[in-house]
Amino acid sequence: MELLATLLYLFLLTFPKKLLAIASLNLWRCPEFCEGLTRDAALCLEQGSRWVPTISQNFDNIWYGMLTLFEISTTEGWVDVMYSAADSTQPYVQPKRDNNETLWVPFFMLYMFFSNMFIVNLSVGVIVDKFMEMKPTSNNVTRPF
Repeated sequence: MELLATLLYLFLLTFPKKLLAIASLNLWRCPEFCEGLTRDAALCLEQGSRWVPTISQNFDNIWYGMLTLFEISTTEGWVDVMYSAADSTQPYVQPKRDNNETLWVPFFMLYMFFSNMFIVNLSVGVIVDKFMEMKPTSNNVTRPF
């Protein structure tokens, strides 16, 4: 059990850093007068359009990455994040459908399985603990029916 907890702890400490390194889109710094776009993003801007994210969740920095992982662990919008990750290519390059699905789909499925299992077990444990704590005192309560 301690080995599993240690591995989970190390995984949660190191993996967001790797995600940040892989999916980081904040690579270029530019003065206030330019946007610092390259590749497909620059072409898009030159043609009069805007280069905007497809979804609100991202892994641009560690805080957004942690927020995204927490949000998808609540099963809210995790499929959209998985599809965006599977379609990603490189920073500032247009996404290609199912480009990295062999890497990201198993990651998100395993993450959802283990994070939900952890949250469900934690919630059930708290409920059972409170029930067992309240059970001896419930004999003194009068029943309404």
